[in-house]
Amino acid sequence: MLTSELVQEFKIYCDAYGWTFDNHSSEFTFQLRLGWYLNAIFKNQYMIDFETNIRKFNISETIKTEIDIYLQDRHDKTNHAIEIKYIKNEPGYDIGLYEMCKDIKFLEQLQHNYNFSTTYSLAFTSNQSVYTPSKNGKYKSKGERRDFYNCFRENRCISGKIFRNETQCLIFDKKYHLDWFDFTPGIKACIVKV
Repeated sequence: MLTSELVQEFKIYCDAYGWTFDNHSSEFTFQLRLGWYLNAIFKNQYMIDFETNIRKFNISETIKTEIDIYLQDRHDKTNHAIEIKYIKNEPGYDIGLYEMCKDIKFLEQLQHNYNFSTTYSLAFTSNQSVYTPSKNGKYKSKGERRDFYNCFRENRCISGKIFRNETQCLIFDKKYHLDWFDFTPGIKACIVKV
């Protein structure tokens, strides 16, 4: 369902309404507009809800408590989820990167333990440091912190154990490739199907 082509069509839909995206946009702006777009094109196929609490599905133990965009197929009643991240060009963007990883782990939990049919992480960023390797191959960060950034900049892959710092670690069941593409002239997008 969620493809780079669909995200590009979403951008065209937003342009038609005069909706712009920039470094001042919020993550919720992306979430709400995408939900409206999905509702417009899939209104006969999916029921769409925002910030859906996991208790609705009798789920008690996951690393998050709400699904950003929840879709239920109107015909076969299958469940689908989309998590949204907007990583801005500002200090502390590594928190956004870790939250993106956390979204992917959450989606793994929904799919493997709670029978969600399809789950996607959709990230946007206005920060080139998220996906651009160092020009000279040197980084200020060392050890686990450097490995964390390399997931995004060099390897462009999230897999195995991901450490943000000594106390924050996530373990992934699969390997997830990060393919960034242009969304607007200043913002790139990345879709991860879990």
